[in-house]
Amino acid sequence: MKYLRTELHWPTSAHLDLPRSLGSFVRNKSYQRRINNQQKVMPDISVIICTYNPRPDYLRRVLDALNRQTLPKDHWELLVVDNASRERLADTWDLSWHARARHIREDRLGLTSARLRGITEASGQFLIFLDDDNVLAPD
Repeated sequence: MKYLRTELHWPTSAHLDLPRSLGSFVRNKSYQRRINNQQKVMPDISVIICTYNPRPDYLRRVLDALNRQTLPKDHWELLVVDNASRERLADTWDLSWHARARHIREDRLGLTSARLRGITEASGQFLIFLDDDNVLAPD
């Protein structure tokens, strides 16, 4: 039996090109807008926030920063994955400012499971994961 040997090359912090905002992320990527079989334009970016009992002031700053992004909101969607917080986030946080924002509640299975659920629910071509205390700079 032959084994396939692969070498992993992990980027150092000097090689990482992390976006500071949604607009800068899109400007640095070459892509075409996708259209699903119902002829609806799919979002380019899925922003996934996984959280468990978030601190209100931190999550408010994260959501406010996303609301101030200059990239048109039809180019990205927002998924907030609630990992069984004590208070239901859908009752606490109003995401009506974004037509493609969704709350997703799941059992408390941990961060990995919450991210996998976000990936499953996402329809964007690119995924951006934010914690409930990461703030994207406005464009």
